[in-house]
Amino acid sequence: MNLSQIKPLRRDQLPEEALVADGFDEAIIGYAYRLSDPIVIYDRAKCIEILMRDMSYDDACEYFSFNVEGAYVGPSTPLFIDVNCANCGEPSDECVCEPDAAPAS
Repeated sequence: MNLSQIKPLRRDQLPEEALVADGFDEAIIGYAYRLSDPIVIYDRAKCIEILMRDMSYDDACEYFSFNVEGAYVGPSTPLFIDVNCANCGEPSDECVCEPDAAPAS
């Protein structure tokens, strides 16, 4: 399995003590631990897509970079990753593959 095949998690599936980024529940793809602190992991492109519901792509990227990704809220600060397509290797927001395409070998 690779990252592009991971199904999003719901907030209630995360450890209670995990810090979440408000408004980005649809972009949660998992969690990990840094020492004993749970770290919520988000799909970066999906976060920007969520912001684009209310602003342009450029504004969403700038807002996300400064206000979300750039915010340090302690050792449990969420992590934002780029997810690539299993078939073509392109970032998930640039992929043009069919949704059910078989992963490349």
